[in-house]
Amino acid sequence: MNEDKINDAPENSDEEYIGNIWGWKFSFISLGIIVAMLLLMWYRYTTIITHPSDSESQTITIEKDSSQLRNQSID
Repeated sequence: MNEDKINDAPENSDEEYIGNIWGWKFSFISLGIIVAMLLLMWYRYTTIITHPSDSESQTITIEKDSSQLRNQSID
């Protein structure tokens, strides 16, 4: 019984391949879109004047102390 199952297997495994449901044309178009977006991101990163990685950390200073803020609060 077990030998029959082994013999029933197709010799060529390509016969079982169902294929890409979207088709190869769609896959190559998607690949082109991904590559185009990566190139656009690279171009924008290289042409921008200040890169996000180059910017220094900015600190915000508040000129008023908390006693002045208490007087301005609405209760």
